[in-house]
Amino acid sequence: MKVLIKNIGENTKITDIENDLQSLQNLVGGYIEALPLTKDVLLICNEEGKLKGLPVNFNIVINGKIESIVGNVFFVGKNDSDFDSLTNEQIVILQDYLDN
Repeated sequence: MKVLIKNIGENTKITDIENDLQSLQNLVGGYIEALPLTKDVLLICNEEGKLKGLPVNFNIVINGKIESIVGNVFFVGKNDSDFDSLTNEQIVILQDYLDN
């Protein structure tokens, strides 16, 4: 599955990962939390990141509220009931926001 990774202090990078829980948890260093950004894009972060005091990665508006996103995160596409690869268009939009 094609995802976009945003590690702390780094620009984004595109990579392919397996769509299994262990692979997803390895990317964020713990339990995952899926935050909907749009109807077909999810932000995946460490569920306990703020409790563990992980450093801020970036700020983003979610549901009209500015949220500080902590720790290493990645973005995936969403289909009806599962994670999916991002499209090239989604990747360009995300990179435009995160890398500039």
